[in-house]
Amino acid sequence: LRVSPNDPNIIEKLEKILKNQFDIIRRVNEIRKNDFQQNDFRFINTNVVQQIKECIDIQESKIHDKKILVNFRYDSTDLYIKTDPIYFQNNVLANILSNAIKFSHESGKIEIYAFKNLNKIIIEVRDYGVGISKDRLKDIRTLERIVSTRGTAGEEGTGFGLLQIKTFTEIFGGTFEIISHTKEVH
Repeated sequence: LRVSPNDPNIIEKLEKILKNQFDIIRRVNEIRKNDFQQNDFRFINTNVVQQIKECIDIQESKIHDKKILVNFRYDSTDLYIKTDPIYFQNNVLANILSNAIKFSHESGKIEIYAFKNLNKIIIEVRDYGVGISKDRLKDIRTLERIVSTRGTAGEEGTGFGLLQIKTFTEIFGGTFEIISHTKEVH
């Protein structure tokens, strides 16, 4: 979210940012403990389009700072999955979008496409950033090593983002796939 000192909704926006940050910290600690039980989640029908829009809103200041164009398309507003909306938004969507922003160049573009294919909801996120080397991609797919990589503007990370994406996507019955090419291949 973009926050300006003159914004009449500054308190509301800051509360939303802080709540989101506390949720992320709590969930990272839970992942570190790897202490999840099925009853820790509140599975409900969750609107994917609404979740993605909220996630884009939360990341608005990062998007604005790097002058990135985010193009979000969807076939229908009636795209629902059975998931825990808090974990899905904060541990899956936020990390995917954050990585796309982090590794995009200034004035870059991110495309998000949500659609239904047979009985599955597909969310595709494409950025035109630096890409991932084959060796790093192997580490990510196996999650043998957790490594933090600096973004195109020197952004730091924890190294837990991809672990969260993979872990929660699988808990929610989904799959997570990365297709990447380094910049030379684009």
